[in-house]
Amino acid sequence: MELTPSWKEEALSRISRLALELKTTIVAGCMTFRGMNEPKKFENHTMVFGPDGSTRGRYTKMQPIQFIEAMMVKGRDPTVIKTDLGLVATPICYDMDYTFVVRALVQHGAEILFAPTM
Repeated sequence: MELTPSWKEEALSRISRLALELKTTIVAGCMTFRGMNEPKKFENHTMVFGPDGSTRGRYTKMQPIQFIEAMMVKGRDPTVIKTDLGLVATPICYDMDYTFVVRALVQHGAEILFAPTM
């Protein structure tokens, strides 16, 4: 199956409906490919859905792994997302190895960290 933008939108729509059905907050990881010309670049990000099914926010990975750095678009801003649980940040995998990323998220008000990884 090719991962087209419509496939991604359908997957995120299903997660949104699941959050609504279960009346819970869901943190979902996904990738977005940019540009149709070589070399393609991608963003690694998380989407946070609230118990009402709404998209509460999106965080883009700030610190890529060294050997894929050239292929990845880095997030620039430490994103903190308001949820019913509190102020949440979702540093992704390798972001957690860098204290400056976590420190910036906390300085921006993060009270809870969810750290999705592979």
